[in-house]
Amino acid sequence: MAETRRKFQDRQKVDAKGRILLPAPMRQDLSDLSIEGLVTTFHPGFRSLWVFTPDAWERWVAAFRGRAAIDSRLARMQHALLAGACDVRLDSAGRVLVPAHLRDRAGLVREVVIHDVDDRWEIWDIERWAAYEETLFDSYPSIEAEYFRDLGETR
Repeated sequence: MAETRRKFQDRQKVDAKGRILLPAPMRQDLSDLSIEGLVTTFHPGFRSLWVFTPDAWERWVAAFRGRAAIDSRLARMQHALLAGACDVRLDSAGRVLVPAHLRDRAGLVREVVIHDVDDRWEIWDIERWAAYEETLFDSYPSIEAEYFRDLGETR
């Protein structure tokens, strides 16, 4: 069954214990799907956390299965993305305790941005997100043109 989720972007704070209150739309989606636990990992390319439902995580990991053994690039990606992954659970207040090693890698200290992206949610340090978003907007026209050129389409 496909997971239909609300689209959102929200700011939250990291508390002194390393917990983050998940945004209301995300908590509602998890409740609707009867999901209490999530899988989170650090994405070194974006220096943010990626958060998956267990089913979405299994689909994502399946893309590596068997192929990483014959492709060293995929094996390195698998190590970077999967080795530090952790299961996290929501507490009664709708917070997750993000393990220290993931908070440290992603630079999550005070304020974060959480948003829905396709099959996952992402958690970014607010300043890192603002800087990335600025470069994204500045470079978007050339990214779009290159993508559609590679597809043989024009826009």
